[in-house]
Amino acid sequence: MAKLRVSYEYTEAEDKSIRLGLFLIVSGILSLFIFGFCWLSPALQDLQATAANCTVLSVQQIGEVFECTFTCGTDCRGTSQYPCVQVYVNNSESNSRALLHSDQHQLLTNPKVPEDVLLQRTHDEIVLLHCFLWPVVAFVVGVLIVVLTICAKSLAVKAEAMKKRKFS
Repeated sequence: MAKLRVSYEYTEAEDKSIRLGLFLIVSGILSLFIFGFCWLSPALQDLQATAANCTVLSVQQIGEVFECTFTCGTDCRGTSQYPCVQVYVNNSESNSRALLHSDQHQLLTNPKVPEDVLLQRTHDEIVLLHCFLWPVVAFVVGVLIVVLTICAKSLAVKAEAMKKRKFS
C-alpha cells in the first residue's frame, strides 16, 4: 500500500494568524514587565500608606504663582494666575506637623520636607487590576490564537488524509 502525502505547510492566513498570536504573547509579556516597573511599584507603595485624620495648623502663601486655565461655559474660557499655598496639618497618626499635598504628582515635584501627607491617592486597587488584566488578556488571546490555528491546521491535515484514504 502506497503512503499518502499530506501537505503540512501553513497557508498565508494561518501564517499571519500565528504571527499575530506570537506578537500578542510577546507584547503581553513586555507590557506586564513595563507596567510592573512603572505603575505597580508606585501603586504598591501608595497602598502601604495608612489613612489618617488631619487638622489644619496653618496656611501660608509662599509668593509663587502658577498659571491655570479655566472654563465657565461653552464660550467662557480664560487663564489666570493663582498663588501657591502651603497647608500644614497635624497628622493624627504620628501627631506631628506635615505638609499637605493634593496628589502624588505634587508630592514628587516639590522638595521633600520631614513628613508629607497626601490628600488623595493617585494609585489604587484599580491600577493594580489594570496592570495585570490587560497584559494577561493579550497573552492569553495570543496563546489561544496560536493554539487554535495549529489545531485547525492539524484537523485539516487529518481530514485531508482521511479523504485521500477514502478515495484511494
